[in-house]
Amino acid sequence: MSSSSTSPAPNAQLISLEKQAIADAQNAFRKLRRENADFEQCIAQKSTLLEVLQSATERQKRFKKKRLNKIIEGFNRYTLWLQNMSSSIDVAVNVSAGIACPVWAPVKFILVVSNDYVRSAEEIFNMIKDIEMHLPRFEEYARLKFEPDSILRIALLRIFTTIVEFSAKACYYFKRRTIVRWFKLVACPFKEEFGDILNRLERNASVVDATAVACHIAQSSRFQTDAMVKITRIADDNTSRELQDLRLQCEERLKPLNTRSIHSDHTKLRMEGTCEWIWSNPSFERWYTASPSVSDRILFVHGPHGCGKSVLASSVAQSLLNRQQAVLYYSFSGMNSNQKNIGGMVSTLIWQLLQDSSDQGLLRDVREKLLRGPDTLELWTSFKKLVIDEKRSPLYCIIDGVDECLEPTKDILEHLKSLHDSDKFQFRTVIFGRPAGFIGIESPVSPSIEMNPSVVESDIERFIKRRVQESTTLNSSNSGDRVINTLKEKSEGMFLWVKLMTDHLSQCGSTAEVRDGLQDLPRGLQDAYRQMLLRRINTYSKPQVARIRRILSIVTSAFRALEIEELNHACAIDALSATTDGAPKIEEHLFFDTTRMITEVCGDFINVSNGFVQLVHFSLKEFLTRPEAEWSSTEDKEISCFRVDPDRCHLNLGMLCIDYMALNDYESPMQDENSYAENHRQYPFLGYAARHLLQHFTSSAKPLPAAISKIDDFLKSKPCTLWIEYLLFFFGDDYGGIIEISDQMEKISEWIDKTPEDTSTILMQSLVCTIQEEYSIRSSTFGNHDPRTQRWRSLVDMILSQDTITQEINIEKTQLQVSHPVAPLDELVHVLKSIDTSTVLARNWQIDTIIRLQSYLQRVNTLIDPLRIIFQLIMQKASAIPALGLVAISQFYWRFDKFDESNQVLDAALKKIVDKEIPLKYRIYHLMGANYHGMKDHSKAERLYRQAFVGSSALRGLDHQDTIWSMYWVAMCLYHQEKYADAESLFRRSLELRKELVGMDHSDTINYLYWVAMCLYHQEKYADAESLLRRSLELRQKVLGTDHSETIWSMYWVAVCLYRQKKYADAESLFRRSLELRQKVLGIDHSETIWSMYSVAMCLYRQKKYAEAESLFRRSLELRQKVFDWKMNGLECVDGLDEICVCLVFQAARRRMCDGLWGIECMEMDGFWVDEVGI
Repeated sequence: MSSSSTSPAPNAQLISLEKQAIADAQNAFRKLRRENADFEQCIAQKSTLLEVLQSATERQKRFKKKRLNKIIEGFNRYTLWLQNMSSSIDVAVNVSAGIACPVWAPVKFILVVSNDYVRSAEEIFNMIKDIEMHLPRFEEYARLKFEPDSILRIALLRIFTTIVEFSAKACYYFKRRTIVRWFKLVACPFKEEFGDILNRLERNASVVDATAVACHIAQSSRFQTDAMVKITRIADDNTSRELQDLRLQCEERLKPLNTRSIHSDHTKLRMEGTCEWIWSNPSFERWYTASPSVSDRILFVHGPHGCGKSVLASSVAQSLLNRQQAVLYYSFSGMNSNQKNIGGMVSTLIWQLLQDSSDQGLLRDVREKLLRGPDTLELWTSFKKLVIDEKRSPLYCIIDGVDECLEPTKDILEHLKSLHDSDKFQFRTVIFGRPAGFIGIESPVSPSIEMNPSVVESDIERFIKRRVQESTTLNSSNSGDRVINTLKEKSEGMFLWVKLMTDHLSQCGSTAEVRDGLQDLPRGLQDAYRQMLLRRINTYSKPQVARIRRILSIVTSAFRALEIEELNHACAIDALSATTDGAPKIEEHLFFDTTRMITEVCGDFINVSNGFVQLVHFSLKEFLTRPEAEWSSTEDKEISCFRVDPDRCHLNLGMLCIDYMALNDYESPMQDENSYAENHRQYPFLGYAARHLLQHFTSSAKPLPAAISKIDDFLKSKPCTLWIEYLLFFFGDDYGGIIEISDQMEKISEWIDKTPEDTSTILMQSLVCTIQEEYSIRSSTFGNHDPRTQRWRSLVDMILSQDTITQEINIEKTQLQVSHPVAPLDELVHVLKSIDTSTVLARNWQIDTIIRLQSYLQRVNTLIDPLRIIFQLIMQKASAIPALGLVAISQFYWRFDKFDESNQVLDAALKKIVDKEIPLKYRIYHLMGANYHGMKDHSKAERLYRQAFVGSSALRGLDHQDTIWSMYWVAMCLYHQEKYADAESLFRRSLELRKELVGMDHSDTINYLYWVAMCLYHQEKYADAESLLRRSLELRQKVLGTDHSETIWSMYWVAVCLYRQKKYADAESLFRRSLELRQKVLGIDHSETIWSMYSVAMCLYRQKKYAEAESLFRRSLELRQKVFDWKMNGLECVDGLDEICVCLVFQAARRRMCDGLWGIECMEMDGFWVDEVGI
């Protein structure tokens, strides 16, 4: 009884585990299958793994064959075992999971795609040896596979899954370039990187073996129990994997800085015995004590550049960790755009708190909050809650480099104050930086430590002695003590200065040269940089000086750290552009030995780490980019050729990017999955040039004629088509790419607007004609049905749909017509049906799908009934359509006021990217707000616009156009909800930001000014409203012209404000002018014209000019009856305001005839009129 009563539980558990094993196998197989079409050939291939290896060995070079032959000898020992294992696993996988894939097909795939054939073969052989060690009894497995044993099936499925996962990861690993694998190998050896997968293989193999033994002894309960324990352990591993997945999701969302690597680099720079002085400093002792006072829980450590603050910060962190204390660590850096803002710091600190957490509930809670796209303020709230919930006391927070943060330090302190003030736990912060980083902190300040020369004197002396000992020249000279004493005297506590000077002195050829060098040592870092550059001017050849200038200019101005070969090609194209010799090739300007050629002239100024090149210190960038006025000294004038003028250098780099793209007939990055990697291998600077071309131009202050001419020539050329495809490749996925394209295009438009008015038109004409020409070439070369042609046909369609573009560039649409084999509706159905909802589209297919959907939807100009059916089809396929494609579809429905359908599509797009912190997510929130605004649900619209505003401000800053636009629409929703004071505040803020971004003469800025005035009007602040409306009127007349509808509205509302202030004559004059303009622009029977006429009549009435008023009242009444089809019986008012006015005028006339009086007061009517006008 007891046996039967307990059996259902394990059976149910086994069923659940088997379902999970099947699902895991299917998912792993699907993912690998998408990697490459060659995998299908590996599945169908009849050759054994050994035969594939033998065949490939014949194609290898001689020195590789020797190693491969040894591997083949090893494989020969496992021939029978490989066959037995394949037959056992293949049956289980095919029957249970429905996967017709031999177990060794994925392993063959590794050999097909690998860039390191020998190494991949060795690791495959090692994997097989490990499995065989745990699976020695296949004669038992052949019998067991036919028995209904769930444990065995699960274990065999898991072996298959793990081999597929190993193969997928190995394919990616061995497809890397050799240099990348070397660096990865140093950072993380192969066994460490693949350790988790290999361990799972061993565990699952052990389960199969245990089950085989259990069957061999008649399913002994002891062995069954052992197997069950191992299966349960695997289930526990799944729980562990879920925990790891939660951490990874949080990490992806937070995008934390790799502080562990930074901390490690700084720690390596510390000499043994240094940095110990701080532990005996009284201020630091109070900060570190068991129960410091509230005022002692925050400590400032400040000093000049190069005095060892970062090394000291890492040393303190490491010492606290060694003492088993809980530590948070962050380092700002002006050299890295990802290390310049407080939001990045808070995200990193949150991640550090989560990293060691095993509380799944806590991780899920944080993940859910992150999914909502929190701004910096919400991140601070989450951080404080985590600090409190984790209950780690004391908790030490170390923040380095605050002077290189773009935001003030006081913002950090304001948020940390509540943690410092709490008595429930001990939270302590130490902040390192130059004195400039502490400007703006109100008195009284917390305790501080100044890293002056006397404080670091012993460390500096130790550092100098170590540097002298390490230098063969300085250590062997007879003046070692003199060197040490001189450096100690002049160092002023700066370790970086000591390093630079010892490097310089080590190049001396004799003791006498060392003595002479000591007499001429500079003071401070700036003088050191100045002298080092001056020395190069005086001793290096002209080509070497040109090389230094070129390297420093490019490295300082680049938007990210360049790879060593990227810098090589950038320098080469710069040199090529300056040459006047015939038609030279870029190969003639490439360095022979890149690293050596760069470091031999710039070794003091740059670091080469992990294949990337950066300046040696942020202070060097500050020195090189000083304003021209600060280069007035004699020494500075001599080295002025090294000055990096940001405007000029960005302009030059933009032109170099164009030159590089025009060098060769490159292959499109969208040709196939390997095209981009192959292009980068052959032409390393191509990717950077395509991605940052526009960014460099827009970062220069003013477009020069030469730059505009170069851009125009580029837009007319064949390389322009490659650039467009690169942009689509970079930005055409769900990670906010199209948003980035639009941002860049808007910025380049604003940049070009600084030139004569027709420049923008000329450039747009060149671009459109190039796109049309490329389409024609592809159509005749590849045919209309080829994807390469369809992509460009869609681009032409998108241009045709934009009336503003075709009007601006003065191109007739007939000039751009393209042939469409089928109707747009049929095309739309075709592309939707071609989408496989069970797979994720490859990147190039995602891009093509997006632009084809955009093209087809824009060509449909009327909402026809079949599109209702298509809407259902779209929603069925939504899971496989890229988010950007869904956004394009939503805008199609928005154009036809189908706001609910538009929101449904946007909701499907949002679900795809809700866990990503990208611009597209907040654009979707904005568009959903626009739909609710269209439905007059201003409350919901406000909430969504606020989400867009908060997310965009955190991600892109308050001064970004998308952030300002969302803020504006939040204000508009408040206005429509009659919350005029709140609306006014946001309109004013958006006005300030827009003014800073594009100036006061931009139509958007004027519009924001107009709505501030309208908010004032509705708060009955008529004089203030009049003043702003007059300003908007002046600006609109200047920018838009007097006849523009928005100009007339400004004029009209100035008149309304005058009327409300009882300045009826002035109001009448402006109402009459608005009437004349509206009659001219809109016609006499337009509703706005009629309102202007009625308003003139009201002013006449108020001035007691009743006859004139009556005439205009009657005329406006006639027009309203005509336009709005209102009915009237005699002088009796059925509906409408004008009839009331006519009646009142006649009553006044009769009174005058009777009493000779006109004293008519009509406040009720006046109030009604004001309400009506306010619509």
